[in-house]
Formats: sequence, C-alpha cells, structure tokens
Amino acid sequence: MKQHKLKARKTKDLVGFLCLVFSLFANAGTGSQGINLNQLLDSFSARPASIQLTAVKGDECNLTSECKSLYGETAYDCVNSRSNQSYCMCEDGICADLQSTAPPEPEYGDECDTTAQCKNTYGNIANDCVNSRSDQSYCQCGGEVCREMDGNGGDNGGDNGGNNGGDNGGSTPSVNTQYQELNGLIVIEAENTQSELGEWQQKSDLAGYTGNGYLEFNGNSYISGPVNSPLEYTFTAAQTGTYHLHMYVARETIDNRSDVANDGYVRLDGNYEAVAGEGNATKDILSSDTKFYGGADQQFVWASGKRLDKNHAKHNAIYNLKAGEEYTFTLSGRSKFFKVDRIVFRHSTVANGEAQNLELPETLATTTAKTCEVSDQNQQWHRVELTCKGYFADESNDATFTNHRFNVTFSQGNQRFVVPGHFAANGNAADSGAGQGDIWRAYFMPPSTGDWNYQVSFRKGTNIAVSDQLNAGQAIADIDGQQGQFSVAASTADSQDLRSQGLLQHLDGERYQRFAGTGNIYIEAGLGSPENLLGYADFDNTVKGSGGSCKGILHQFSEHESDWQSGDPSWAGGKGKGLIGLVNYLGSRKVNSAYMMLNTVKGDGCDAHPWLVYQENGNNKRTFDVSKLDQWERVFAHMTKQGLMLHMMTQETENETLLNNATLGLERKLYYRELISRFAHHPAVQWNLGEEQDATSIAALKSYSDYIQNLDPYNHGITLHTYPGQHDRYDDMLGHASFGGPTIQYGSIPENASATATRNSVYGETISWLNKSAAAGKQWYVTYTEASGSHAPKPYQDVSSRQRIYWMWASVMSGGAGFSWYLKNDGTHAYDLAVEDLREFDQLWQQTGHVNYFFSNILQQQLGLNLQDLQVDNGATSTTNDWVLSDLQHNYIINLRNGGTTDIQLNNNHVYQVYWYNPRSGVLSKGLSLTGGAKLNIGTAPSQTNQDWVVLITNRELNEDDQGGNTPNLPPTSKISLDINSFDISQVSGFVPAYKDNANNALAVNAGAYKDKYAAARYTFNNESGNYNITITTLTENDGESSYRLVVNGQQLAEYTNPKSANNYQATKHTWNNISLTQGDVIQIEFNSTSNGEVISSNGQPDYARGRWRLLELTAQ
Repeated sequence: MKQHKLKARKTKDLVGFLCLVFSLFANAGTGSQGINLNQLLDSFSARPASIQLTAVKGDECNLTSECKSLYGETAYDCVNSRSNQSYCMCEDGICADLQSTAPPEPEYGDECDTTAQCKNTYGNIANDCVNSRSDQSYCQCGGEVCREMDGNGGDNGGDNGGNNGGDNGGSTPSVNTQYQELNGLIVIEAENTQSELGEWQQKSDLAGYTGNGYLEFNGNSYISGPVNSPLEYTFTAAQTGTYHLHMYVARETIDNRSDVANDGYVRLDGNYEAVAGEGNATKDILSSDTKFYGGADQQFVWASGKRLDKNHAKHNAIYNLKAGEEYTFTLSGRSKFFKVDRIVFRHSTVANGEAQNLELPETLATTTAKTCEVSDQNQQWHRVELTCKGYFADESNDATFTNHRFNVTFSQGNQRFVVPGHFAANGNAADSGAGQGDIWRAYFMPPSTGDWNYQVSFRKGTNIAVSDQLNAGQAIADIDGQQGQFSVAASTADSQDLRSQGLLQHLDGERYQRFAGTGNIYIEAGLGSPENLLGYADFDNTVKGSGGSCKGILHQFSEHESDWQSGDPSWAGGKGKGLIGLVNYLGSRKVNSAYMMLNTVKGDGCDAHPWLVYQENGNNKRTFDVSKLDQWERVFAHMTKQGLMLHMMTQETENETLLNNATLGLERKLYYRELISRFAHHPAVQWNLGEEQDATSIAALKSYSDYIQNLDPYNHGITLHTYPGQHDRYDDMLGHASFGGPTIQYGSIPENASATATRNSVYGETISWLNKSAAAGKQWYVTYTEASGSHAPKPYQDVSSRQRIYWMWASVMSGGAGFSWYLKNDGTHAYDLAVEDLREFDQLWQQTGHVNYFFSNILQQQLGLNLQDLQVDNGATSTTNDWVLSDLQHNYIINLRNGGTTDIQLNNNHVYQVYWYNPRSGVLSKGLSLTGGAKLNIGTAPSQTNQDWVVLITNRELNEDDQGGNTPNLPPTSKISLDINSFDISQVSGFVPAYKDNANNALAVNAGAYKDKYAAARYTFNNESGNYNITITTLTENDGESSYRLVVNGQQLAEYTNPKSANNYQATKHTWNNISLTQGDVIQIEFNSTSNGEVISSNGQPDYARGRWRLLELTAQ
C-alpha cells in the first residue's frame, strides 16, 4: 500500500497550530501513543491555512491506514489511535466533519445496491455504494465518483473485478440451508446460505476450501467496521448438551500486520443457555454480534476456543443447546478480506479432530415430506394408529412435551372424539431405544364400523400441551390441518380378547361397568401384586432406586419365560418374554385385571415410572421416556388380548405430593395427558387417582378426576384408594360427577356376613356405599383391591374358606363389582413387591378365575342375564347362612357359605332348574328340577356338602336355546389347568411317596431315599366327559431323564421321557392327544427318579433326577 506523503505548504496559520496543540494535549490522557513532537510539527506543516476542529467522535480508528481506507488519501492521521476517543484527520479538518458538510452528492441514479457490485464494475478501488438501494445510488472510489475517474477502474483490473476472478458476489445461492445435527455435529458450508451476500463474495481462488467455495468479506476496512451484510444459517439440535463453535477461516497480512483482515461478527439466536465456567462467554455475548477472529495468512485453519473478543477480553464460544430446538446462527462482516469456508457446532461428546474432519459432508436437514398416514386393516374397538412425519423433536427436551400439542379429531356422523397424541421418536422406539425423531402419533379406538374422518391439530407455544384453548399458540406448518378418511371393519378378536367386547364404561345409574360392544357387565377378579409389575428389568431405563422407602426387587419373571409362546410380543431383540409369559399365565387362569403402579418414584417400589429421569427430590417431570412407554404399550396390548383390564394406579401415598405438591399443576397435567394419549385406547382401562391417598385434599382429588375425564375421549372409569382406616374419605367424593367409585382396602379379611355393617364387612360395606352413592345422585361401582393383613394369601397355601367366601364372593354377592389380591409371605410386607413366580399362588388364581367365569360366562354369555337386574334378596331362602342375588322371580344365585341346603320360595308355577357350581374347582353340575308356587328345598351338592357352594336356580322357560329346548347350555370347559395342589399325593400301593418341591413348584421323588423308583399322583376328573388333549409340563435335570406315564382308571395310555439337557429345571411341555375322559375317571401321573451317570456327587456316586413336573392341562377337543 502506498505511504502517505506530506505536501509542503507556504502558509501556516498560528491559530490553527495552537488549536491543534490544544487538542492533542487535551486528549493525551486517553490516547495510547501520547504526544509526539515530531508528529505535531509534521502535522502542522502539512495543514491548510484555515482549519476548524470539532468534538471528537470516539473509537473511529486504530491506525492511519484505517482512516485512509475510510476517507481516501486525504486522510493522514488516526488521532488518539487505539482508544475510545480516536478519530481520523484529513487535510481539510476532522474527516467525519468534512464528510458531514460535504456538498451534495452527484445524482447519478440507481447505479448500485451494494459495495460488491461497485467492485465488480470498478475493481477493488471501489470502496462504497453511496445512497445504496435507491435511485440516487453511485459508486465511490476513494474520495471520488468512480465513473468520473480516468480509466473507470484504476489499477485493479476494471471490468473483471480485480482479485475476484469473476467469482459471484452479492448474489443469493439457491440452496437448502436448513441444517440438522448428525452424530453430534452440525456442519455448515459458509457459502450455503439463502441470505443476500451483500459485501460478501463467494470465491474459489484460495486453495484448501471445501464445498463449492468460500466467502470473503469486502466491506468496511481491513482493520474493522460495523456489523455488515449478515448471513443466516438455521439448524436444529438433536440432543440437549454443550456445543462448541469451530470455524474454518483465513486472513491476509496487510501493511506487515497479521492482526487485520481476520475477523467477523457472530451471533446465535434461539432457546439456549450459556455454559458456566471460567473463560466462557455469557449469554449476552453469545446472543449479540461479537467479534470472532482467527485464520492464517492466505491459508484456511480451524479457529475455536477463546475466539470471541468483547472489549479486548477473550471468551470461549460454548452453548448449552436443547434437543429439538431450532437455532439461527448469524455471521456478519467486520474486517475486509476475512474469509470463511466452514462453520461447525460440535457436541461435547465428539472429539475436536472429528469436528475438524474436512471429509465430513455438511449436515443438511433432510427434506422429508410432512405427511400423515393411518394404519391398515382397522377394526372396531381395536387400536387405529395415525402417524404424522416431518417435525423433529427429542425426548430430552422439556419443550417437546410442554410446548407442543398434537391432537387428532376423529369423526363419523354425530360421533366426535378429540384424541391427544404423543411424540413417538423414530416410530419404532420400543425396539430401537430411540429418543429422537420426527414421528408424532395418535391412537384411536373406533366404536363403530364404516368410514371415519380425521383432522390433525398440531400447534406449538409455551405450555400449550396443557391448554384447552383450541387456537392457542402457532400452527406447525404442513402437519396442522391435515385430514383424511379411513375404513373400519368388524372385530375378529376371539372371546377372551377384550376388544371383542368393546369399550368398558360406567353408565349413569349402574353399579357395574359394562362393555359397549356386547352389553356384558364386568366383574373384576384380578391381580393386585406385585404392584410394581412395571418395575421390570427388560424395560428401558428401569432400575431399582436406593431411597429409604424402596422395597422389593427389580423383576425378571424368569420363571414365566416358558409361558411365552411363539408369536407373542417382545422387544429389542427378544426382551420381555418373562412378563409376557406371566400375562399368558394369568390369562390361562381367567384372571381378568392387573393392578399396576405407574409411578413408584420415592414410593415402595422405586422402579416403575414413565419419565426420562428417576428423580426423588427434584421436579424434573416434564420429559418422558418414549421407548419405555412404547414397551409398556406392547405389554398392555397383550394384557387386553388375554382378557385383563388395565387398573392404572397413578401414584401411591409416598409420592402423592411429588407432582406440584399434590395440586393440578403443569407436571401433573402432562403426566395425565401422556398416559391418556398412550393407553386410553385400550377398551378396558380404569384410572385410579392413587393408592392410600391421605395427604391430598378432596378438592385436589376432584380436580384430578375432572381433568382426566375431560381429557380422556372414552370416559374410562375413575376410582380412588385409601388406607383401611380412612374409608370415610370416600364420603367427601359422593355425588361428584366424574368419579366412579372406591377401590377399598382392608387389613385382615373380616369374617362378617352382615348386610347392615357399614365397616369391617366386605359384604355390608359394599351395600352401604352402593346405597349412599345412589342417594347422592351418582351411583358408584364398588371394588376391593387389597387385604394386606394376616389373611392375605401366602405361597403354596390352599385358599382358605375365609379368603374365598368373605373376600372373593362377598364382594360380588353384595352387588359389588369384584376384587383383586394382595400377596404376602410370612417373612416381610415387601413380598408383594418381590414375587416373581405367580404359580406359587396357582390355586388362588384358579379360584379367582372361577368367579370371573361364573359371572361372565355362565350367567351372561350362557343364560343372557343382565346383572344390573339382580338385587340382594336374602329373604328368598329359609336359612341365614347364605347370600342371595335374584331378579325377584326368574333367576336366583345363592351362596351357601357353610354348604348344606336351604328352602326357597318360588312364587309362580314356572319350572326351574337347579345347578351347583363348585367355587373350588369351577365345575357346574345339574341338580333338581323344581316347579314353582311353593317353598321348595333345593337339594344338596353333588359332593363336599359341608363346603361352600354357589347355587344357580333358573327359570327354563325364559332361557330357551336356539333349538327351542328349555335347558340352557352347560358352559363348555375348554381348558382345565391342574397344578401340584390339584393332585392327591398320598402314597399309592406299589409306589414310593411323592413330595412337593415348593422351591421349584413341582412334584418330585425323593431320590436320596428312593433311587430308580416311581411315585404317583392322582386326580378325580369331575368335568364334562369328552376327548381331551393332555399336556404335561416337566422340568429337565442334568443328572437324569425321568419318565412320565399317563394312567386312567389303572390303564397306562401313554408315556413321555424328558429330553437330555445341560440345564436344570428348564420347563418342557409334552402333549398326549385325544384322550377320552368321563366324569369320575381317576387320572394318575407316574414319575420316576433316574440317573444318567454323568453327574457325580462328592461321595463318588452318580446323582439322580427326581422326576419333577408341575402342571397338567386338559384341553377339550
């Protein structure tokens, strides 16, 4: 660059000189160079005869060359350089003052919009587009109008643009400039922007660039200048965390200076935070246009770390970004000739070297079409999936769940359902574990066949997820408003599958829940333990907490893996077989509900929860674990298929204040919304406001109930659970419109048959609550969930008459809606959180299933009774040791608590048939035929006459079958399951004794005492005669292969030998087909101890297998 040379002057103005001296002395304290006498004299000698000095402008320059760049060769000094009082001096005075009083600019007319356009025309000598973007604009070269200069281009090459080499400048590339994170990196090519380039030029003459070129800034001076020509780059972060800024940049050395032409301004806009730490930039610095410097002379190098310069203090460019959020990075020009090739944001988990790998492509966002699709082959009462694709989010970001509301309205004629949807990550999170993606989904359960319409509402805004304002927030383009149609066919589900029955709902005025499809009433006969059923190791992000309240174990359910069948669901490469197998087992026992704690944080279990983070002492309850909830859904869908209602316990007493201190706040609303969105589409769901609720106010409980009912499109039942001694809390819920009824807990089971007792009697308390709720204007349904005292069931014990009569049957014979079981052992209260093998209670589940079968199959499916028509009618019989339900003249159900017999008053002349139902075996036997019009004796049971029996007396004329007969069909016994407690193992002549191996839930031979000997176990068949397939479940043993013989009435029909196995106690099944059985037949299983000689004990003798087996299943053909 040419050096300024002073011109001799013949006249000197003393006044001007003194003014200049005064000015220099006045500013000496603020300048970085002080007063230089030679400079003073030289300046004076060069000044014109007349000069005026005005107030200092401040922070205008650092070097004289910078002034020349701004004002041309007439500028000869930077006064007070490198200070906030600096200004440029020109030959005729302070440069800024001279420019402000300059004569009017020539009116050339619309010559340019940007300085870059002037440079393209006149070369690098052009330094400004005066009056840019107006019809008075013209190009300025130095201090002169470019077009008035000789040569129209000076020394720099004129028309070809000098150093530009013909590269583009000031244009806008037509490219996709939406970026997304990939593998922890956001990689941006600087030239790939849709912003107008302005003073930037795209070039390619400096080697080492990537992509299609690089950008060079050609505005301002090469020293510095104001924010100029901002370029914007928009990107989305895929994960929450710390990100570092890297830029691939180059500079130039000018006037032998390496600290010029080396910086630009950067800024990041969006929802993020600064990262605390020494040397890190604050949010104010990061979110404002701040100098970023770096580069080597005419060479691209990476710049990162402390490259942000604010008032000469250096800071790290580090940002705490949030997953799913959209950010805008702005790069603006500062110093001329600064070159930028590539911009990278690096997540802290990625190494520097990987971020600076020039082989990496830029991470442009995929241009996925934003579409919505409905699943195929949709059926009535089944799950219909509507999936929308194209809006990226991340489960780790609160905003994904708080600031987005995805709802879908499904309609057919006058039917309209607004269904809350949810974020579904990549759409396959259950298997992939994904927490990020662009899939949003809604589940719908259509109540009718035919054509249905849908319309999507997808909006964003602060906490919009819990807003009930239809048009709150902003619509998400291309997804919001999408609509379409789909068809629904009739259900093909089998009779056990609850989808074959339709939505379970509580109708006004009824004391039961009823299925909308079949009209059948539901009587609960369910599982209440383990309550932490979802505290299961195969679920993602499920571990055991360490808090003081934590009890039990993290479940494996390995004993039930053999119950899993080919074709059953699993996830993530075969996980889930233990829990799915447990569900299969419950279904085989006709258990019809599962009580599950959905939130055990800080509770008894400390394992099951829906959130991304298990946190006992914080309020991080706004992010949900997508993959875990998808895995829960697979289990719940299988429960529905196996006939189990989902009893959703939303909290327990230990954590009832965990969400919003027991109020209906943001986190609680989000929790309810996520549960409803994901699981309300199942036909049989019951929302329980909480277990043992005592710290939550009644007003809060009512608000919870109202919120759930308003959000749940299917209006599932809502219940509440309290401590045994706090049943009076239910009084305050009487008459509340959204509340369905209590799920009552007792300590010990009271052996109290009174119909008038309001407490301490399952039978009497049920009647009391039914009457009180009816009087209050909202009829409840009443169920019992836990009897946790000394009479709770224990492993391998026979069901007691107290448990069967005064818990199971009392809860229904009173007009109530059923029960579930709390499990216990002698050692600890926490066994209800630790039980792994439900076969320890097999007899309990069988008798539980018998209650379900009697009321659902015999009374409703076979006889067509409406249970709502039955009333307590204890006066119909002559004895006081029975309970009676009747419709007053046609059908009577009598529970003979002590067996024996009774008389019944039948007041018409119809013919009635008596049936005896054994609540221990589930067998229905035909008894007497009675003609009404008198008090008649009902007869006696076919066996065990001193035990409790259930008697059905039905008017045959009102229950004709399809063939015109007058005898109702006996219920078919499709499958009979006989566990080890079903068999008589008293010693049989000619056989050694058998014993119960409780640890393995099996019958076995004591091989220590009896080697190579057979034992025998007997069962008397009292079911329907016919042909059966008989399946035996045996356990393998590595020390021998035992044999099992099937003998009926003393005749051996078949034999099976265990396979050789290296594993002990692996369950195997073998089926003997088409075995003819008649009522009264004696089935005998014979099994032996044997050795294969391959396992040697410590005494040198071979070990023996003990012939272990655990189950015999009879399936009617």
